[in-house]
Amino acid sequence: MKKNIEMNKEVEDALEILNGLLNNYNDFFVNESKIIPDDIKETYLNIANAFIKDLTEADLKKYSKLLNYDELQTKYQTLKTNLKEAEVKIKEHNERAENLKQEKLIKDIGQIQSDESIEKDIVTLNDEELALYAKNEDKLKYIKDKINFVIKEKNVKENEILILTYTNKDVKNYKTTLTEYPNINISPINKFISSLTNSNIASKPLNKVVDEELNKQLKDSNYLKNLVLYLLHYHQNALTSLKFKTREEYNGYLEALDLKTIKGEKLNTPELINVANFLTENKINYQIKTVIDENSNYDILSLDNNIDIIYFEIDEKGTPPEYINKDEYSALINKIRANYDNSNSKLIECYAYEKNNGSILNNIYSKLFAVGVKFIPEEPETLFEYLKKANPNLINALKETIQITIKAIIEENKEPKDFNKTLSERKLAELITPIYDKYDKNNDFAEITRKLANNLKISENYKFLIIDNFEEISTTKLNFVKKLKEVTNANLLILGDDWQSIYLNSGTNPKYIKNIKKYMSNIKITNIPAITNNIELANISKFIISKTPNYYNKKIEGTSRNGSVIGIIKINSLKDIKQKLENKIKDLPKEKTIALVGRYPEDNPHLTLPNIKFILMTDIKNVEFDYTFIINTKKGLCEMPNTLINNSILHEIIETEEPLYNEYRMLNVAIKNTNDKVYFIIDKENTSKIISSIINEFESDIISEETECPSCGSKLIIKPEGEGEILSCTNTECTYQRPLN
Repeated sequence: MKKNIEMNKEVEDALEILNGLLNNYNDFFVNESKIIPDDIKETYLNIANAFIKDLTEADLKKYSKLLNYDELQTKYQTLKTNLKEAEVKIKEHNERAENLKQEKLIKDIGQIQSDESIEKDIVTLNDEELALYAKNEDKLKYIKDKINFVIKEKNVKENEILILTYTNKDVKNYKTTLTEYPNINISPINKFISSLTNSNIASKPLNKVVDEELNKQLKDSNYLKNLVLYLLHYHQNALTSLKFKTREEYNGYLEALDLKTIKGEKLNTPELINVANFLTENKINYQIKTVIDENSNYDILSLDNNIDIIYFEIDEKGTPPEYINKDEYSALINKIRANYDNSNSKLIECYAYEKNNGSILNNIYSKLFAVGVKFIPEEPETLFEYLKKANPNLINALKETIQITIKAIIEENKEPKDFNKTLSERKLAELITPIYDKYDKNNDFAEITRKLANNLKISENYKFLIIDNFEEISTTKLNFVKKLKEVTNANLLILGDDWQSIYLNSGTNPKYIKNIKKYMSNIKITNIPAITNNIELANISKFIISKTPNYYNKKIEGTSRNGSVIGIIKINSLKDIKQKLENKIKDLPKEKTIALVGRYPEDNPHLTLPNIKFILMTDIKNVEFDYTFIINTKKGLCEMPNTLINNSILHEIIETEEPLYNEYRMLNVAIKNTNDKVYFIIDKENTSKIISSIINEFESDIISEETECPSCGSKLIIKPEGEGEILSCTNTECTYQRPLN
């Protein structure tokens, strides 16, 4: 009897625990809008699992003769089933609850302006968030939605929100978008930083110092000599064919180079150009001979006194690149040597491995000296004149490169002498130093920002910081923003488009947006969808960006246009540009806006037609046009792209890419900011690699100038008209037609 009483008590206790666990489980799902916290879920699971572990099915059998055994058994099995389903069911419940919560938040903050696909991002306030955008309108919609959310749902006051932009124009756009919130603090970041410090900005801007000081230095023969040496031999280390695995790869590399000597002579081999320039520097006369022998085609530099210089693509062991047949190439070398052995000419050889290890010019000097060649140094002024003649934009490109490099050095809190890892770095640092020393670095804006960030104190109680144009952030401004967040403990939203990072001249370092996780490891990245009204031009922009390293692959959607959106105008010389442009532009719709985009001021063709504007590629970011004509698409040291910028110091500072890709992004922006059509003005014999790539990729979209409708870009066809014929547009929505000449 006593035993039965004890067993009944055990069953009652077990049922009480079971009833409690089952009630708790059911209570989880009573309120579908209430999220089940992890700590409650885990507590329930721990208790339930402990109970099941203590009271197993084998233990239950001893209660089988009791009246409430069936109830005990049923509830025990229900609990086991609940435990098995708990994780999945609670997860599903929480997802539903979260969706209901977000739906309520979206309803409470009013009409959502942004794309529906990012509604959840709008009603989520992260400690740090990067919003990537492609169009300014999409960005502003997202900002308005986000601010509606933080004010209405997070109880953030207007004066607790700070928006820092890049330009005054951006400030106006924000104020127009946020008219219902007049008390939000919106300011250009430079102006905001200036308001927090008493420091004086350098009295003479860096670009003016560079302009004045470089002009002075160019009058110094020693400086000029070092500059010529840098441009000819130390600016960029050319790769030899030994570095490539296929002929196609090597030819692709050569395609990007302007294979001309300092005198403007064409050669097929970069290494021989190096040697030819060395001969010119030392007043050694030479002629270029191209030998076509069976399947071989090679250049020879022929000197006076029957001395010929030839270049062989071999390493120290006599092995050519792997895409060249070794036996055939060895046979060719032996044949060339045998021909010279049986002639009165002296053969001097140079090799690919000498270029690799940097000894090619020293070895050429020794070999020529040994056979009695006289070396007479050419005047640096003469050599510089050669360079300027071959590169008309050389002075402009030099000033731009020096300014950008000095600005980058100051941003990193370094000096030119700190860059000495390579000969190229040291030579460039020597050229920069006399100009750098004349600049008031202590009052440069980067230095002012650095000092401010090191000891930042701010009285305003900001809770939400918005930093726009993050693609143009510099090292000192990034540190300032991080310090501002630390001091205010505010949530941080940064907005940017890495495709538009083009302002190296202001100290921009694209590595920060391209590799944001390295600098803000917990940041949440939101992609704002891009809807464009010209998907074809957007695809050309995307193609250009795909040539750059480490970019965000945005999804771009939009509607297609009728007709071609890309055109080419071929010229034989700069003299052709003005007339060809006038002929094309006069047929375009009169109400359309037209941009002539050049790389340098000298690219301006000075047209007198109405409704057109000449603009530099570096200023193209914040403007839009219907038609864009891109001038100066040649390859060369100082063209588009300007390869002079691609120096070793900048490469080290930027880290994520070669500075050259800044040029690609400028080209992308010029195309992206065009509504209707882009035209490339190209030199038939000398088009840069990136422009050639675009033309080849979109060849089927380019209509011949003679058969292209100037109004919409569609194809023109010949139609009968009365007793004659006319050219008429094939686009049914276009009414353009003209008499057939």
